[in-house]
Amino acid sequence: ESGMSVSKNATTKIKKHQLSPARQLLWSCIVGIIGGIATMLTNSMGPILNVYLLSVAKLSPQSYIGTRAMFFCFLNLGKLPIRVMGGTLGLSMMPLVVGLGVVAVMGVFLAKPIMLGMAEKTFVKLEMGVVLFAGLRLCYMGMK
Repeated sequence: ESGMSVSKNATTKIKKHQLSPARQLLWSCIVGIIGGIATMLTNSMGPILNVYLLSVAKLSPQSYIGTRAMFFCFLNLGKLPIRVMGGTLGLSMMPLVVGLGVVAVMGVFLAKPIMLGMAEKTFVKLEMGVVLFAGLRLCYMGMK
């Protein structure tokens, strides 16, 4: 019986911190609108999405990384035509794009074993530290 009450208390605690579906939808819409504006104007959707995925969606580290990667893949693919038509992306940038692509793929293969060996709490703390740093950097750059 004591094991059952501990489980019931733990379940109650978890439910207190979860948002209702209506609030979660509202929060998702707000994050989407602010994030869309931020990504087109300053290319700074990362910290906004990180906070959303870690606090509202409550994904595991593996799901978090996969969701974030797919989100930015499709987001950036959608921005390609706009950037080409706007003249901010041209063929002269292709060597840089290819080089950065190779480095990014290498980073994925080097980081995966580190992430899989890390405790979830450590991962979340580390990611929140990165979000804090990115936020402070954006504020500093905005004051320049």
